[in-house]
Amino acid sequence: MMSANSLMDYENDPEVLEKLYRNQPEKFELELSYALKQKPDSITFRIWATRLNIELSQKDDISPTLITVIGISILAGLTTRIPALFFREDWFYPRFAPFVALMATASYFLIKNNNG
Repeated sequence: MMSANSLMDYENDPEVLEKLYRNQPEKFELELSYALKQKPDSITFRIWATRLNIELSQKDDISPTLITVIGISILAGLTTRIPALFFREDWFYPRFAPFVALMATASYFLIKNNNG
């Protein structure tokens, strides 16, 4: 029976860790994720995580990029639609709708490059 505690108990015994991994690879990966949360500075667990391609940092379900894109899209839609209520559509849209779409795209890349 494998548990995160057993992984922590055998942290300095690579042969036992290899044996545990070969016997139950899926369970080993789950327990390794838990062990990494308990001891994030452990070189052994970080090496195993790299070997198994486990993300070392936790990611949220909704990425900040998706939230940014949705926010910019809503602002671009409102920026395009609200002035059309006050002006004739045949006058407003050909002049300003492409500009709003271009500025929304430029805003996304500006935000992305400043945060990254």
